[in-house]
Amino acid sequence: MSANALCAIGSIITIHPHFPKNNYHSLALNCLLNSCSSLSHLKLTHALSITTGFHNSLLLSTKLITSASALSSSMDYARKLFDKMPQRDVFLWNTLIRGYADLGPYQEAVMLYKTMHHDGFLPDNYTFPFVVRSCAVISALKEGKEVYCNVIKNGFDLDVFAQCFSLYVCSRWGDFEKGDCFGEVVVRNIVSWTAVTAGYVQNGLFK
Repeated sequence: MSANALCAIGSIITIHPHFPKNNYHSLALNCLLNSCSSLSHLKLTHALSITTGFHNSLLLSTKLITSASALSSSMDYARKLFDKMPQRDVFLWNTLIRGYADLGPYQEAVMLYKTMHHDGFLPDNYTFPFVVRSCAVISALKEGKEVYCNVIKNGFDLDVFAQCFSLYVCSRWGDFEKGDCFGEVVVRNIVSWTAVTAGYVQNGLFK
């Protein structure tokens, strides 16, 4: 989409003040975000949101950060958007942590998790898998065990996906021979069975 097209849509939004600024779903901006196919298009859409006064919308910013993570090979632009946000919620934190868990640097996902705690936001069952995976990738054994303790402390120890990522950590750190990791998994399904099988194979435990 060209810059001229974006400007034309921006004029429409500006001319028609009935667009509610607290609900970006009703805006043309939402359509623009869905149609962005490159980071340059996303930056133009972001610039348009600033000129039309929608840039402080939490929902819009979350979608901008999600798109920035998907359209770029680094988290630089997504991080700039996040750092400028006057308001944040757990979903926004999770969005950025997931971006770092996917693109790296992985230690940033762990640092964001700690900052999230420091700023008074409680992680949820979507937060932990990304953080645990990042800990495993960078072999941060101490941090990974601390995260898993928080999984239990926050009552997510019965969440099958959190448990499976704990199995993933065991496999990466070679802890399968030290204890029955799978024995601690309460909910067992195809996901948990696949995770433990992959862990034993990775550690050369074929019997």
